[in-house]
Amino acid sequence: MALFSKGIKLSKKLTLTRLTLIETPLPKKVILPCKQHIGEPSKPSVKVDDKVKVGQLIATSDKDSSLPLHASISGKVVDIKEYPDYKGTTTPSIIIEADGKDTWIEPQEKEENIETLEHSEILERIHAAGLITKVLSPIPLRNDLVPIDQPKTHLIDGKRITKKIDTLIINALDTEPSLGVNRYLAGIDNKELSYGIAALKITTGAQNTLFVVDKGSPPYAQLNEIAQADEEETTKTISLDGRRFPLGLSIPLIKATLGREVP
Repeated sequence: MALFSKGIKLSKKLTLTRLTLIETPLPKKVILPCKQHIGEPSKPSVKVDDKVKVGQLIATSDKDSSLPLHASISGKVVDIKEYPDYKGTTTPSIIIEADGKDTWIEPQEKEENIETLEHSEILERIHAAGLITKVLSPIPLRNDLVPIDQPKTHLIDGKRITKKIDTLIINALDTEPSLGVNRYLAGIDNKELSYGIAALKITTGAQNTLFVVDKGSPPYAQLNEIAQADEEETTKTISLDGRRFPLGLSIPLIKATLGREVP
C-alpha cells in the first residue's frame, strides 16, 4: 500500500477557519423512506392524520436487516406511500407536514455510565437509534460492529486467521481534501463524542484510541482534552497531511497510522 505515501498532494486553495453552527429553518414537509440502507424496509407504526413529535418512533423493524425510523419534525402524517429513495428506487415512505413548533418527545432516562453496560445492550441501543454506516451503500451500523466475543475472520493465503480489534481510529481527515466535514466535526464542542468512544471500545474490545487530525487545521482542543483525561494513556493524537489523497480512506489510513495492511 503505497497510496498514502505517494498519492496525489493537492495544492492548498482553501483557508481553514473555525466555523460556528448556524440555525437553519425547519422544512415545511419531509419524506422519510422506511429503507435508507441495504436491507428490508421498516413497517410504519403510524397512520395518516396521526400527529407526531420530533424523535417519535414512526416505523418499526422486526429483522436485523431493517431499522426503526423516527420523525425528524413535529406535525401531521399526511401520506404513507411508495416514493423514490436516495437511489431512485421506490420504497415505502412516510410524509409529514410540519406544524412549525418543533416539539420533541420526552427523553428517556438512560444510564449515563457507559462502562456499566454490556456490549449487547449497547448494540441494541445503536440498533434502536436507527444508525447506519457511513458508506455509499450503508447497512445497519449494528451489523457492521464486531462484538468482542465474535471477532471477524479473514482468509490469508488460504488460512483462516482470527484477529481481534485493538485500536479504535477516530478519523478527522476527509476522504477528499477539498471537503471539510470531518475536520469541522472534530473541532466542534461535542460532549457525546467521549460517550461514543467508550461505547465502541466496549463493543469491539479495542484497548487503544487514536485521533487522526489534519496538521494544517487549527488545534483540536476537544480531542486533546479527551486524550489528556485518559489516565491509562491509551488515547493518542497523530497529525497527518490531510491534503494528500487518498489518505482519508480507511485502508491507506490504517497503513499510515498503524503500519498494517488490510487483507
